[in-house]
Amino acid sequence: MKKKGLLLVVALLALSGLMAAMAYSKANVTSTGTITIASTNSAILAFIPGEGVGLKDNTAYLGKYNEGTIGTTKDAKVLKFRPGYNNGQNYGLQPESLYQWFHLFTIKNNSDDDIEVKAVIDSSLQQDHVTWGLWIDQTDGAGNAIWLTGKYIRIPAGKELKVSLSVTTYGATKEATFNGNITFDAVAVP
Repeated sequence: MKKKGLLLVVALLALSGLMAAMAYSKANVTSTGTITIASTNSAILAFIPGEGVGLKDNTAYLGKYNEGTIGTTKDAKVLKFRPGYNNGQNYGLQPESLYQWFHLFTIKNNSDDDIEVKAVIDSSLQQDHVTWGLWIDQTDGAGNAIWLTGKYIRIPAGKELKVSLSVTTYGATKEATFNGNITFDAVAVP
């Protein structure tokens, strides 16, 4: 009698273990979610054009993101750059020159997490000896500029970082217009 009871308990345990394993071999769970598309100056990682002396030509401005592109809205704005542009005309930049725009825009971390951010400039913007550089409104211990291009910089939760731009044309050999992107890569950090 005890053997039968023991065998029954072992069989039930094996069967329940098998059923438990089968219960989660496949699942389809639906959760609700919401995403809001917002202009870049009010997003969780916000980019805000600078204002004031030296920035009235809208070198950095909020413009529409590729109107008509699938997945975008006509109202959401993104930060765009156009050095050498003013009053509806592209004047350009001279060869063998250095142009700088101080506090051209601000990056604001609207998250509750600290983040690290860096800028990556398309090679299509850096042709024929034209180079772009972005630096922040701080210096390292030796008094050198801290570059945002190619290096992650920490922005604490709720804080902002003023960013300046330099464009050099030393050695440029031809008149041309270059189009490309500046991508900001951000990651939450502990």
